[in-house]
Amino acid sequence: MWRVNEHGRLYAQGKPLSHDLRLLIINKIINNGGNRATGIFHGKYTDIARQLGVSSAVVSNIWKRYCEDGSISPKKNTGGNPSHLSQGDLQYVEFLKQQKPTITYDEIMQQLHEFGDLPYGTTSTTALSEAVRHRLPSGKEYSFKKLNIVAQERFTLQNMAYTQLFIDYLHEKDPYTLKFFDECGLKLPQHASRTYGHAPIGERAIELQRYAETPNTTVNLMCSLTGVDYANTVNGSADTIDFLRFFEEAYHSENPRTARPVLEPGSVIVMDNCATHHNQGGQILQEFLNDLEIELVYMPAYSPDFNPAEYVFGKMRTVMKYSFGNNTDITVAQCIQNMYTSLELISPSDMKGFFEVTGYLQV
Repeated sequence: MWRVNEHGRLYAQGKPLSHDLRLLIINKIINNGGNRATGIFHGKYTDIARQLGVSSAVVSNIWKRYCEDGSISPKKNTGGNPSHLSQGDLQYVEFLKQQKPTITYDEIMQQLHEFGDLPYGTTSTTALSEAVRHRLPSGKEYSFKKLNIVAQERFTLQNMAYTQLFIDYLHEKDPYTLKFFDECGLKLPQHASRTYGHAPIGERAIELQRYAETPNTTVNLMCSLTGVDYANTVNGSADTIDFLRFFEEAYHSENPRTARPVLEPGSVIVMDNCATHHNQGGQILQEFLNDLEIELVYMPAYSPDFNPAEYVFGKMRTVMKYSFGNNTDITVAQCIQNMYTSLELISPSDMKGFFEVTGYLQV
């Protein structure tokens, strides 16, 4: 809100003088004999202040700042409880954030009191937040963003070797023969979990966690370059019977866009290593698909980013979110109906993008 000061000049409370006005103050002082090297000015600050419609204290402060460091810009308003973090503390804070991006400021503070140099009661969480965003030793500025969770088990030597074989094998396949199967959970209400964490600007926030899901309703889905081939839902978590029932239903169904059978000879079905996909259920499915001349390929462990179906689920959830808005009074039946409607919006163009974003499927 603009106001008029006692000198008749418009100003906004809390907003510093413009760069041009500050520069004009400096030039007037120099033109009237001001010496930056010594800081001496034999004139009167009040005369310049009266000419420009500002206070004499403002003129004096701008001149002193210019003499000290040559800066014309206003000082940054730090405010709050000043930080007492040592360089070692800052290094430890950055280490903690790199190891666990979701760690809270209270948890960091507890670690600093126990293992760092920080005395109790000397630094606030506000000062710690400012340090994380702007003062860490690497020089990187951290921001709060959506968390990317990566399982530790993904990086075993055996799984990394299989990953390379998997990529090389599918890279040689006709992408139009590939069909990806996956499940996801629809939760009502959303389970409380940390999905955001800090990381340097321009970098993803990645945290190693053990995988655990407890969906209210399970969505089973198979997709290809033409779109979503077939989908169904299960109340609660899906078991081996639900897994096999999905493929039985898919066998008797047609692709909604091509009107061709969902399961065709020559296709390659790709799925993850969920326990229900292996063991007896996997053996029964393997025999069933062999009779149909369809190949079954398992993905590397804990590699959901290799599955285009994950991106289908991402768009599905986005469409559902905007459809429901802020309405929290939603039944499971309404959620499922909206889910099917959102899947109808997945186009071949979407699927082409989902295939390409995996990084190993060439279309």
